[in-house]
Amino acid sequence: MLAQATIQILREQSALFDRAVTFRGRPRERLVALSEAEEIFFRLHRYHYRALQVIRTAAELAKSGAEGRVVLRRCETHMTGLLTGVILEAVREGDLTLVGPRSAEELAFTLWALAFGTRALMDTMVATALLGITDGFRLACDAADVLLDALGWQPLASEWDYEQTRQHIRQELFAEEWRRASAA
Repeated sequence: MLAQATIQILREQSALFDRAVTFRGRPRERLVALSEAEEIFFRLHRYHYRALQVIRTAAELAKSGAEGRVVLRRCETHMTGLLTGVILEAVREGDLTLVGPRSAEELAFTLWALAFGTRALMDTMVATALLGITDGFRLACDAADVLLDALGWQPLASEWDYEQTRQHIRQELFAEEWRRASAA
């Protein structure tokens, strides 16, 4: 069973996602807000984030029905639903066209995997020593922009200042969390 503290931290991550989707802007900007929620959660709770990565993997392998795993599943379903919802909103508004067999759920999975994998590797010897990666946060944002631009998600990064959007989101939605992360 997951420790009560871990369950509480998972609920905090979900609450950050809830705040992120309230950002007033185009769907891609709201996606940026979700990315900011994920990043601030990682910065504030690095060890819990890493523990959740292990727990998520173990929970999938064990397929256990323990209370903590139920909470984990509920929170993950909620957060991936928010992400998928923003993608579907972009499709409805004409900012994104999913071509062929691509689906909003597949794009949500890809974006989630990008964030998950980046966080899993950013402090490893492979990333830092062998590949010289010093800023995994920037790398993840840049990779997401390249992917979203390749899919034609409007407005493109060449047409919109997403770094300014990130700064606005940090000030409007997550000012207290960024203050705490900066003090740590």
